[in-house]
Amino acid sequence: MKVVRATEADIPALIALRRQLAYDASRGTSTRGGFLLGCDEAGYQKRIRVGEAWVMRDPSLQGFAILVPNAAFRRSEIWARRASVHWRGLAPRDLERHRLCYFDQLAVRRGRHHNRRWGAVLAMHAIHHAMGVGKHDYMLTSTVAKPVLNLAAVPYLTRIGARRVGTLNEAYDDIGALQSDIWMLSRADFETRFSSPRGSAERLTIEACLAL
Repeated sequence: MKVVRATEADIPALIALRRQLAYDASRGTSTRGGFLLGCDEAGYQKRIRVGEAWVMRDPSLQGFAILVPNAAFRRSEIWARRASVHWRGLAPRDLERHRLCYFDQLAVRRGRHHNRRWGAVLAMHAIHHAMGVGKHDYMLTSTVAKPVLNLAAVPYLTRIGARRVGTLNEAYDDIGALQSDIWMLSRADFETRFSSPRGSAERLTIEACLAL
């Protein structure tokens, strides 16, 4: 497996994989992850152009990770909805002077040759790049709580030091009411986590996986 920058030539494969990983809303919960919302071709073009989109190949596309960097994030609809978030011990003004990024999408193809390890490898590659010194101070992301509960991402978010800082209620024509939990990871907490003996071992494991 190799992780490289996404290009616009990857967009059809990104969209096809996203469709394969759609939530089954009838099940109520998900430990495997999945998509309720996504991007069209134009949306993926914008994300790739800002430079924080990654794909995993072997040699065809097996997964992708997309982070929205500071400047693009502050121009996004996500940041524009910050006043609608029910924040817990945090206010948007507390973040204004910091450099922020948003972990937008993560996907890894399902199958017997693909397991949670590759999702972790892909996510960590993207996060390490985004949270490097001089880049972003905080990473924000969200997980769906209703109408389906995304159980896949939460243990991993807490493991890397992210904390739940709010909830957001929205409504969409195609899926109805949607509630998301908002998470935040500071670069300081992330660096502390991966400077520990266990974290250093995990970092070496990630590097070894990418070298395969």
